[in-house]
Amino acid sequence: MPSNNSSNTFPHPTFKPCSWHNKSDHAPETRFIEYSKDIGAGIATLLQLIEFSDLEADEDEHPLLGENHRSKLLRLAISSALLLEESAEREIFVRNRK
Repeated sequence: MPSNNSSNTFPHPTFKPCSWHNKSDHAPETRFIEYSKDIGAGIATLLQLIEFSDLEADEDEHPLLGENHRSKLLRLAISSALLLEESAEREIFVRNRK
């Protein structure tokens, strides 16, 4: 008979909230790093979806994305990368003025 001990049911959480920086630190550098990390992760996710769909299409399976959706996600990834580049340029300009 199975045990009713709930401590063994979920020994470790599968998701841990981001804790790589102090939440009370609102310095511009911290905001820029967080912003860059989020945009970079978003770009990686978009490209992974596109790659997964392409691999499915190569294996004669029904691809995850149609051409229209694939194109929109690719444009979103490109736009996100350009936004990250512009943000970095602005951050460099601000730091050089100091």
